[in-house]
Amino acid sequence: KHTAIQELGDWAKMILDYEGPTVKKYIWVDSETQKPLLIWHVVIRPNFRDLWYYFIDAASGDILEKYNATNFDGPTTATAVDLNGVTQTINVYELGGTFYMMDASRDIFKPSESNLPDDPKGALWTVDAENTNLEQLDHVTSSDNTWNDPISVSAHSNVGEVFQYYEATHGRKGIDDKGSTIISIIHVTKDNQPSDHASWNGKFISFGDGNTAFKPLAGALDVAAHEMTHGVIQHTVNLEYKFQSGALNESFADVFGVMLDRDDWKVGEDVVLLSAFPSGALRDMEDPHNGGSSRNDPGWQPAHMNEFLELDISQDNGGVHVNSGIPNRVCFLIAAAIGREKTEQIYYRVLDARYLNRQSQFIDLRLGAIQAATDLFGDPSTEVDAVKTAFDAVGITDDTGTPPPADLPPVQGEEFIAVVNGAQNDTSLFLIKPVIQNSETDIVQVSTTQVFTQTGNPISVSDDGSIIMFIDSQNFIRILDESGERVISAEGVWSSIALSPDATKLAATSVFRDTTIYVFDLVDPNASKEVRLYTPTTAEGVQANNTLFADALDWDLSGKFLLYDAFNRIPQSGGEAIEYWDVNVLDVENEIIIPIFPPLPEGINIANPSFAQTNDAFFVFDLFDENQGVNEIWAIDLFTGELGLIENNGAFLGYPRYSTDDSRLVFERIESGVPSLRQIPLVPNKIQAAGSSEPFVTEGQRPTWFAVGQRLTNVEDYLETLPMAFILHQNYPNPFNPETLIRYELPVDVSVSLAVYDILGKRVTTLETGLKNAGQHQVLWDGRDEKERPVASGIYLFRLEAKSSQGQVTHLTKKMTLLR
Repeated sequence: KHTAIQELGDWAKMILDYEGPTVKKYIWVDSETQKPLLIWHVVIRPNFRDLWYYFIDAASGDILEKYNATNFDGPTTATAVDLNGVTQTINVYELGGTFYMMDASRDIFKPSESNLPDDPKGALWTVDAENTNLEQLDHVTSSDNTWNDPISVSAHSNVGEVFQYYEATHGRKGIDDKGSTIISIIHVTKDNQPSDHASWNGKFISFGDGNTAFKPLAGALDVAAHEMTHGVIQHTVNLEYKFQSGALNESFADVFGVMLDRDDWKVGEDVVLLSAFPSGALRDMEDPHNGGSSRNDPGWQPAHMNEFLELDISQDNGGVHVNSGIPNRVCFLIAAAIGREKTEQIYYRVLDARYLNRQSQFIDLRLGAIQAATDLFGDPSTEVDAVKTAFDAVGITDDTGTPPPADLPPVQGEEFIAVVNGAQNDTSLFLIKPVIQNSETDIVQVSTTQVFTQTGNPISVSDDGSIIMFIDSQNFIRILDESGERVISAEGVWSSIALSPDATKLAATSVFRDTTIYVFDLVDPNASKEVRLYTPTTAEGVQANNTLFADALDWDLSGKFLLYDAFNRIPQSGGEAIEYWDVNVLDVENEIIIPIFPPLPEGINIANPSFAQTNDAFFVFDLFDENQGVNEIWAIDLFTGELGLIENNGAFLGYPRYSTDDSRLVFERIESGVPSLRQIPLVPNKIQAAGSSEPFVTEGQRPTWFAVGQRLTNVEDYLETLPMAFILHQNYPNPFNPETLIRYELPVDVSVSLAVYDILGKRVTTLETGLKNAGQHQVLWDGRDEKERPVASGIYLFRLEAKSSQGQVTHLTKKMTLLR
């Protein structure tokens, strides 16, 4: 019942001086009552390692006490009763005579890298929030390896079972597939009251003890699987937690919840209270209506696209917990046709092969699932047919995936880079031409006021370049415009700023590092607001308070979303808190924070983000590795999730910024002890360098690139205007497998031919032909020739020929790479 029993051989008995159990009578004093009792002291060695002592009442036969007297540190096991009354065998760790609820038995555990008990590496670690809102954490321990808290037993056991499932079924080494420690926190409250939530916050799983709608959440295996899967999603396709992409995030978490808890298609059935959920379940993937008849019934979800709820982002992040019922129903229908075993392989393949991106919609799941089924079972196959039929049944029928966002035209006008002087005793403001031909005319001091440099964002410029704002050395906000320079803040308390492109809003942080971003409405001051920063979780309405303050800020082109970096601190049980910088996006109007990256490895920080100037799907940032003491400049495509390393910047932060057309970056580097600026060219994908960086100016810092002029159209109307020229875009994705999207733009109605050629110029297939209207067009190529045969891996050319009615012909050609 307590440990393995092994038959001891003669050699073992000789070493141990043990022939069998021994029994002696003693007088034993009860520690609580101080009453002396006559007892039997039984000594048993069940195996070569363990030495058990039992103290048995000689009159009644009751076991008064028992323990393993072997002194050793390391992984061991225990038996304990969980919330469901089931005796579980759990993996714990003994250290110095104390037992910790820490599973170090898995092959991901790294003993040489661990600093136990406060910093295990590769363990499954259960920690106690001690009925707080995560303000304090402590180890879950036992002095004798008995565990009397069924909540901790359930949480530890269930997370261990989820880990085992992912490893045994999918070959995955934990949440990040790199064997990092998995932390579960129990007894978490909300507003200092018992919590009805379990959540994943990007770093750990937390379990509330239940309140009005739930029993303790740790008691459900599918809840543990659901929350851990949120982490798996974050480390694979990283679906944005809003609208349809957020509903897909929730649906995938439900899918793997029922793949572990396989006895039905219900979610949370082991922990809901019937008073809150009369159906007996939180959600039902077989019947998303969950026994209800309308959206007002507890647990009701839409089961078909004709029931899809168009919700504002302020309502459940746009319905992430509601509309997930539609893809949930798809999963049930697939499994009903081909079984759970094949279905779970298809769904994991979608994640592992990255067939979705951050902004994927329901239709993208259809395409990704079809591709995953094709990879695993071939096409044609029963499995592919089952996937298509299931999506058809819920009204997800389109065969065109979500296209990437198109570039906006850059601001047309004279370009400048606003720069803070990097001289030792002067931080005044200069404007510098991007190409310096005459240092006297192309480098101009526009203000002698000293600029504050202890931030990543002391300068901000309006989209048309007509307004420059900056923080002076006394922390006042100043403005430079056609009326001259003046102070516009009443107090000198400001640290960083960002002016919206249309100059109607100003975001700022204070020197007090007060977890707040201040947003000033420059048109209607009464609409100004203070946004308190938090760490988002997957539980509706639940936030963690790990963020201490923000620094660098940047608006998107619409002026609705604010990109920012933030310093965070997570307390650790018995050890130093984990501190790090990361980057998020703030929906300013609704005060909703959207995380960008999955949890970063310890010692890795990202900061100083800045959007591209023609497309909000891209931004550049600093990545600082504390372990190596190295800073690198990276960029990300938010639509695909693809990252690009642009340049190693030594030990220095770069504060990088895009040029007005996103063809170059300007960034800072300390050279010979002096802050200096460099430029680097980019390839058209905006996230990779087209060459090495070159020196730009010495004694310069905190650059901001802008143009004085106007965009060809405003942001809202751009997508509805006609192109100004014939344009053939780079295919997406590239490289690709099995299909890629090709987009082109026509300024007038013309006859076109869009064809694919191999590297030798032989035509492979024709994708488009005939008369096309002026505007934007797109077509998918599935990597097949004109006879529908898959072509081999390699480099291919796609060529657009456009012939006008006057006989004028335009040819445009680009390369693409197919990887089988």
